[in-house]
Amino acid sequence: MRFHRYVRMIVSGLEILSTTLYMAVATFLPALALYTVTPLDLRWTIALTSITCTIYTSLGGMKAVIWADVIQALVMIPGMLAMFILALSYLGGFSAVEDAVQRGGRMTLYRTDPDPRIKYTVWSMIFGISINAYHALICSQAYVQRWLSCKTVRKARIAVASSFIPLALMNIFAMLIGLTVYAYYEGCDPLLLNKVSKGDQIVPHMVVNIFRNIPGMAGLFVSAAFCGTLSSVSSGINALSAMAFSDFIGVCWPNISQNRSIWISKALTFFFGTFVMILAYLISLMSSNILGIGLSISGLFAGPVVAIFIMVRNTHTA
Repeated sequence: MRFHRYVRMIVSGLEILSTTLYMAVATFLPALALYTVTPLDLRWTIALTSITCTIYTSLGGMKAVIWADVIQALVMIPGMLAMFILALSYLGGFSAVEDAVQRGGRMTLYRTDPDPRIKYTVWSMIFGISINAYHALICSQAYVQRWLSCKTVRKARIAVASSFIPLALMNIFAMLIGLTVYAYYEGCDPLLLNKVSKGDQIVPHMVVNIFRNIPGMAGLFVSAAFCGTLSSVSSGINALSAMAFSDFIGVCWPNISQNRSIWISKALTFFFGTFVMILAYLISLMSSNILGIGLSISGLFAGPVVAIFIMVRNTHTA
């Protein structure tokens, strides 16, 4: 109701493109982790991840996505916490990690240089994170569909507020794990030594090295990584199907029967799931840092979409 038809289609098209590219990155990273810690070929791990997400999303719809998110979060947070604690004990405490970070000049938390060419400063993190968070929680169909599944507006607000706790925990644990990885490989970069082929393999490589004598630890790490992917990709594929149907197919053919619309939605889910898998295969051929690509994709599309959401007048209530 807020947007002109063409503006709505343009923004929806941007979101479809952004979500598709991001889902490909999100599919590739845990598949790479599984490839690193198991004898499975990378192509098989990508296929297994994509097919699993596509099947249960198309069969269960939004209910499957939400329940899978809940269960996966219960695995992700303990898995990340266990990995951090065991790695910290191996390194000899957080003071050893802090010393390594200081020696390497990696602590950029307090850098206040306003130069926009510097990638990590206080300002780039504050404004970049704020815009990306606004886009995710307010504009992204993958998130908004969760809020719309609540029975009342009050419950939706409670869901939004309560989501900050697990999101904050996972981001903090991810940062701490990154610091321990740097401390563990200080002065001995496995990428330069050709022990791994991609920088994104360093974390699972460390898991294999440190926890090779602890039964189940590598499996717990892979489970945590896969839970994050299944949660992101399933909600993303469901969002892609919803946007394509509502903003394009439903607009062009408004009199589609409910039964036919259900089958079209399921077909769209399979289509986007397959397309994401193909893109993940293509990403596996790239030599650059995949996580950096994912963040660049988010930043590229988040800014314009947030600007349109802020600037467009609410004509329905005017």
